[in-house]
Amino acid sequence: MPSQMRYRLNIRFMGRTIIVLLILICTLALAWLALRNYVLHKVIDSVEARFRTKYKSELTIKENSFTGFARLSLIGITLAPENMDTLFEADTLVVDPSLLALLTGHIKLVSIEATYMRVNLVKNDSITNYRIFFHSKNDSAHVNTATRDYSAFANNLLNNFFYYLPVNMDIRHLEVSTQVNEKKELAAISLSKHNEKIGGSLEDLTQHKTWNMEGTVNKGTKTFACKLYGTDEKEVRSLPFMEAFTDAQLYFNTFFFSLDINKFSRDVLSLSGKISADDLRIHHDKISKDEVLFNQLSYDYHFTVSNHAVVADSVGTLQINNLTAKYGFSFSNDDHKEYGIDFNTDFVPANDFFASLPQGMFNNFDQMKAEGQLQYLFHFRFNSEMPNSLEFESSLKKEGFHILKYGVTNFAMLNGDFIYTAYENDKPFRTINVSPSNPDFVPLQNIPACFKNAVLTSEDGSFFFHNGFNESAFKKSIAANYEAGKFVRGGSTITMQLVKNVFLSRHKTIARKAEEALIVWLIENNHIVSKERMLEVYLNIIELGPNVYGLNEAAHFYFNKTASELTLPESIFLASLLPRPKWFKYSFDKDGSLKPYFADYFRVVSNFLLKKNLITQEEYDHLKPEITLKWPAKNVVMPVDSLPPLNEDEE
Repeated sequence: MPSQMRYRLNIRFMGRTIIVLLILICTLALAWLALRNYVLHKVIDSVEARFRTKYKSELTIKENSFTGFARLSLIGITLAPENMDTLFEADTLVVDPSLLALLTGHIKLVSIEATYMRVNLVKNDSITNYRIFFHSKNDSAHVNTATRDYSAFANNLLNNFFYYLPVNMDIRHLEVSTQVNEKKELAAISLSKHNEKIGGSLEDLTQHKTWNMEGTVNKGTKTFACKLYGTDEKEVRSLPFMEAFTDAQLYFNTFFFSLDINKFSRDVLSLSGKISADDLRIHHDKISKDEVLFNQLSYDYHFTVSNHAVVADSVGTLQINNLTAKYGFSFSNDDHKEYGIDFNTDFVPANDFFASLPQGMFNNFDQMKAEGQLQYLFHFRFNSEMPNSLEFESSLKKEGFHILKYGVTNFAMLNGDFIYTAYENDKPFRTINVSPSNPDFVPLQNIPACFKNAVLTSEDGSFFFHNGFNESAFKKSIAANYEAGKFVRGGSTITMQLVKNVFLSRHKTIARKAEEALIVWLIENNHIVSKERMLEVYLNIIELGPNVYGLNEAAHFYFNKTASELTLPESIFLASLLPRPKWFKYSFDKDGSLKPYFADYFRVVSNFLLKKNLITQEEYDHLKPEITLKWPAKNVVMPVDSLPPLNEDEE
């Protein structure tokens, strides 16, 4: 066939094909125009019915119409859970769906516009107007987390975010109000997106503070970056709603977050990005009673998410002020749960190390000066099936380290006379003069060996051999507490108890434990205070009863004698009081004798003392769990009625 003829046939075929396609498109368009209102009403009716049955909530749309070929206008939208406050309201919502997506059975928005929307979150104790949408009976959130595929879940979640994100978005005023147990907050959000650029603002209408927001999002490369910053670059402001839902206050000047989905292959999702904040301030009672300040905090992360594990590679860099560290963590939940944390710094100048400690967490180190270098290493691994195989290492290494100037607290004060303040219910209760001028002060050489040994056996058997931390005891403590499902065993050494009592508050916070560990390291590893002096101070200030502090006061309170006169049974009994000194009266029966369970305690302690040759075989053989209480302790255990009994004649 001649080429010209073939060319003409091809042209005719293409022309006919185009005509057919045009006819098909016109037919579909006409069908869409004819049926779209019917389809729209059916969809809305179905959605409203779903909210009524699944969420027991009333979704109402007063008006709905098409303002273009596919542009949809919804007016007067409200969502209210049954017998609860209205959760959502919108005056006008205009959306442009993707027709191509609709043809394939999916909903995807090209653009969305909203003039006014309002979200109202209400929580009174455990009752909320929003929780039902996250915890419905058929909700996938109730799927057993042990069987959930983490990588597929995270990948689907992120893919849906990028897929459903409109190309263009203009939300002029989204008002968010919260009411948590009568405490109210109000904020307004504006948000815009045009192609890859996003912007907007967050205005705290309660505090009259405003943040600007700007960033980029690329649906093709699946990357996201956003910066939130104040209108005044020097002003630090609190983020709304944090305290209402987390009991925490969060302040910052600038916050940045970025996300890059590197790849998803062979059921492994790889993510990377950065989180940073300038002038970050956090206040939460479980962290610290004071506001914790980070001048600069950032984390360059790299996550890998597999079927049953989430791992943050230890190549991730964490910066805390001027201190840079490699940080990583891992969690797996297959047949059992495993946790891991690694945190390692390089050797850094000691002054940089102390200056980088967050204010509000390490107050005793403010203005401290030193020479040399320090390096911190932390390693933790825990297997729920084998709690006793716990791996734990926390060490601060030094090179040429010397203290040039103490900060606000002179830790060497323990070597001399000082005033100790005892606390009751987090308030100062009484002061104790720790010096020979106090008649109740007992020098270490005058404290009975049986009492010293009983205390060391009960509280810290390796006190004279460790450097302030007993990692073996700490590991056993974590394993025992995990297996019991509650706190049943502590891991504090005598040094840790002494530091906590003398230098720190009584508030049980993360800050207190962190500062306690650093002070213990400083005192023990730099020989600021001798072991003998620490034990002497400890035995002279420990609480051993109601308003009873130190060994000599305890000897008078329980036995009406001096410390030097204590017997072995009396010493073992006093050592047993250290965990709960105010509960001493519950150790006795009504006749003033020790309860039977004390026989086991006496046997365990005396066995240890005998094995260490701290008591003789004769002392061991004659030891009985018996003591004789004297006034005033006896009167607490067996109170005497101040009125004499009635005579028969008086009756």
